[in-house]
Amino acid sequence: MEQKNQCKVEVRQTDSHGTIIARDNYELTRNLPKCVGVERLCEGANFQIPFNADEINLIYQFGEQSKAETCASLSAVLPQIKDSDTKQIVSTTLKKLNVLSEKTCAELTATTKRRKLTERDHSIKARLAKAKEQAKQPTVAERKQHRTNSKGKGDMEL
Repeated sequence: MEQKNQCKVEVRQTDSHGTIIARDNYELTRNLPKCVGVERLCEGANFQIPFNADEINLIYQFGEQSKAETCASLSAVLPQIKDSDTKQIVSTTLKKLNVLSEKTCAELTATTKRRKLTERDHSIKARLAKAKEQAKQPTVAERKQHRTNSKGKGDMEL
């Protein structure tokens, strides 16, 4: 792991020979790490295949157990897409997945799904914790009521 700056971290995974096989980039957003890009080694070649946030989201949404199933899911949705930009993102993601090995593709899909579920769960937990904390705080009306009730407590009745 290497801290790139105040809000960015890069996590690298190497094989037994020290070759980087995976690189994930995270940004700190509202005190929660969010994956903004990943790279996976293209086996048989000595270069990394980069995936941006949009491509990662597609892998999360359409990722299956195997490379063939994931590519089939993306291919099935491609003809239904009307927006040219979205169509380009899906096509590019398919091309990138096709050059990865079966093992690397399955690992990428599995880690993407785990990461997205963790990000979602932490986001929900953070919002629930904030809501609980706010619920404990007295409302404006409750504070006024408390001040009104406490004013007369020091007076003694004769």
